[in-house]
Amino acid sequence: MTAVVMDTNVAVAANGKAPQAGARCVLTCVDMLLQMRERHTVLLDSLGLMLEEYRRNLSPSGQPGPGDAFFKWLWDNQGNPEHCRQVLIVVDRTNNRVQLNLTVQP
Repeated sequence: MTAVVMDTNVAVAANGKAPQAGARCVLTCVDMLLQMRERHTVLLDSLGLMLEEYRRNLSPSGQPGPGDAFFKWLWDNQGNPEHCRQVLIVVDRTNNRVQLNLTVQP
């Protein structure tokens, strides 16, 4: 399985909540979320920053949209190595920016 990181905007667009995303983009985002669930290992950071970001923009109940459903699935499977993998991150707070350096552990 290929390891992937989900950008929050993909799930938001899949929910139809991104005004700049047309119908084709929304369907593509829904398809990408399904592919991540079925064919990939989703990477999550060791500090939980990604899950916090997802929680700010998506519903943990899994409703009403496909992005919300993906977030609920991710939350429920975050400890399942068949679906998710945690990676260490280094947070560098310089120039009032947070830069993440993902380090995948073997």
